[in-house]
Amino acid sequence: MAAMLDYFRLIRLPALFSAFSNILAAYFIGGQGGFCWEVLSLLLMTSASLYSAGMVLNDCYDIAEDRRERPARPLASGRIALRRGWQLGWSLLLVGLIAASLLGMLALGISILLAISIVLYNAKAKHGDAGPYVMGLCRYLNWLLGFAPFLSSPLFLLLPLPLFCYIVGLTFLSKIETASSITAGSAEQRSIAYCAIGIIASLLLVVVLMVVGLLDQWWMLIPFMGGALFLLWSLYRLSKDFSAESTQSMMKRLLLGIILFDAMLVFANGLWWSGVIILMLLVPGRLLARKIYMT
Repeated sequence: MAAMLDYFRLIRLPALFSAFSNILAAYFIGGQGGFCWEVLSLLLMTSASLYSAGMVLNDCYDIAEDRRERPARPLASGRIALRRGWQLGWSLLLVGLIAASLLGMLALGISILLAISIVLYNAKAKHGDAGPYVMGLCRYLNWLLGFAPFLSSPLFLLLPLPLFCYIVGLTFLSKIETASSITAGSAEQRSIAYCAIGIIASLLLVVVLMVVGLLDQWWMLIPFMGGALFLLWSLYRLSKDFSAESTQSMMKRLLLGIILFDAMLVFANGLWWSGVIILMLLVPGRLLARKIYMT
C-alpha cells in the first residue's frame, strides 16, 4: 500500500481530476450533452496517460532540486528508483499516444503536440520566461483534445483560451512555491500580480466567448465574476502574508479551481447535468489532496 501511495504521489493523483474536467467539459460542449462511452473512455485514458507522464517526467528532470528542496518525495528519497521513473514517464507518454491513435488523426495530432509541449516544458521551458506559456499551451491542448471528435469550426479554438490564461497565471505563481525561490526582493509580488492578470484575462475572455455566441447563458457571468473576485482577494491576502506554505495552499486552491472553471463553462453553454457531473470531480480531488500533494 505504501508503494502504491508513492506512485499516486508521483503522478499527482488529486490534480489528475482537473485534467479529466478539461476533457469532460470540452466533450460535453462539443457533443451538446450526448456521448459515446468508447470515445469518452479513450479520451480520458489519453489525457490521464499524458498528464501523468508529465508529472513523472517533471520529477525526473527536477531530481537534483527535489533532493535539496523536497527530499521526502518518491524519487528524491529513492523509494522509487530514478531509472524506473524515467521508464514510467516515457511509457505513459507512449500509452497516451497509442490511445489517441484509436480516436483518429485529429486527436492523435493534438496528442502529439501535447506530448511535445509536455517534454519541452519539463526539459527546457520550465525554468525560463516561456515556462508559464508552455504550461498554458499544455492545458489548452488537453482541453482541445476533448473537443477533437466535434471540432468543425476554427471559431471553437477560442473556447479553451480562458483556461489558457488561467493556467499561465497559475504557473507564474508556482515558480515561487519553494523555499529556495523566495527572495527578499519583489519577485514574489510580481508573480502574484501576473497570476492576478491571468485570472482577470480569463474572465474577460469568457465575456468575449459570450459576445461571439459560443456561450449563451449570460447570467453565468455572476458566478464567474464571484470566483474571480474570490481568487483575487486570496492573492491579495497572500501578498500581505507571503510564505512557501501559504503559496502552496493557494496553488492547491487554484488547481482545484480548474474543475470549477470547467463546470461553469459547461453551465454557461446550458448543459446543467453535464456541469454537475464535472463538479462532482471536486469531491475525490479535495479528499485526495488531504493526503497527496498536487504540485
